[in-house]
Amino acid sequence: MKNLTKVLFCVFFSFSISLMWANNEPAFFEIESINFKMNVELMNSHLIEIDFQEKNGNLSFASPKEITFLRVLNGDNEIEYQLPIFSNNIILDVKDFQKGNYQVVLILDGEIMIPSSFSVKK
Repeated sequence: MKNLTKVLFCVFFSFSISLMWANNEPAFFEIESINFKMNVELMNSHLIEIDFQEKNGNLSFASPKEITFLRVLNGDNEIEYQLPIFSNNIILDVKDFQKGNYQVVLILDGEIMIPSSFSVKK
């Protein structure tokens, strides 16, 4: 009976320690050159593909779901662009943006909002 108690204590202790070290913060997909960030869980659950071509400054998004709208907010949370897209692919020319921080929100199928952010350093 003592051995069973010791084993149960060790299992409980190990489980408790592993829960304390568990990281519940979301993981982000990042592109360092433009400080781009998007939640990996959202990307994977909606099968979003992202590509940045540094040579020409194109940031592209692709999704099997229709990208209904694109919303771009500046660092002051003011809307820079809100455009109807109605496509599965979109390309942003990062060179067209002024220096600063931006939030990009993809709206999929008219209801699913996928936020991301990037910075322009000129």
